[in-house]
Amino acid sequence: MRTLYVKDPNGPHLEFTLDHPDTEKIETDRRTTVHADPARPLGRDHGGNNRWR
Repeated sequence: MRTLYVKDPNGPHLEFTLDHPDTEKIETDRRTTVHADPARPLGRDHGGNNRWR
């Protein structure tokens, strides 16, 4: 997801978001690794967990 934060001249902060084009594939992929991801740093894998950024 891409996010843009701006401040309206009248005071409130606004947030605009845009989903990644492959959102469904990413969600399916993340569901298959959800239990393994927290253990990765313990196995000396210090890479990021978001390959789509």
